[in-house]
Amino acid sequence: MRRRVVLVIHDHESFGDRASQHLAARGWSLEWVCPADGEPLPPAGAGFDAAIVYGGVQSANRHAAPDYVRREIDWTADWVETGRPYLGLCLGGQILARALGAEVGPHPQGRREFGFVPVFPTEPGRDFVPGPMHVYSAHNEGFELPPDTELLARGLVFPHHAFRYGEHAYGLQFHPECTPSLMRHWISLGTGRPLEPGQHNAKRQIEDSARYDAPMGSWFERFLDRWLNGAT
Repeated sequence: MRRRVVLVIHDHESFGDRASQHLAARGWSLEWVCPADGEPLPPAGAGFDAAIVYGGVQSANRHAAPDYVRREIDWTADWVETGRPYLGLCLGGQILARALGAEVGPHPQGRREFGFVPVFPTEPGRDFVPGPMHVYSAHNEGFELPPDTELLARGLVFPHHAFRYGEHAYGLQFHPECTPSLMRHWISLGTGRPLEPGQHNAKRQIEDSARYDAPMGSWFERFLDRWLNGAT
């Protein structure tokens, strides 16, 4: 039987991402769910071998999270207790942090990250990323480190960029799923808007993508294969 993964999105700007393309190429059956459109989440673990929760402009902090994100937080808490693989990307990582009891909120100095930024492995994180790496980020909030988790990667602006809970649940603050074409689409959505503090302009993002996307993408595909071993 084909293994099944539920892909939880918060808008319709994530299609064509690296994660879903890689899973489809490996023979996985993909099911997309958008709670923002009122689509119900499946019972945690029922009929699915893994879950990926994507990013979005929504907030996961306790003061601003919409009701459907709050339901995702509860659903994620139930999911990870099944022991099945979970991957949270940006907002999805913040949702995992909230599900495990940590806070999510803006940077204390109001800083943001939009573009390729460096991350650095912690000592326990060297099996996650072996050395410093530039990753694509697009966020203005971050997560605290939940109890009983391992911090895997640090950043220069936001200290927590990746953590692991148990063997198969990962929360990432960045977007390794973002391909160059998807990045250009995201850039186009903001055309005409003033740059926010910490946001790289389009020219820099495109130039950095030519330099950093291939290493990030190769790393991410290797990570996905290891992560999905937990679903076998």
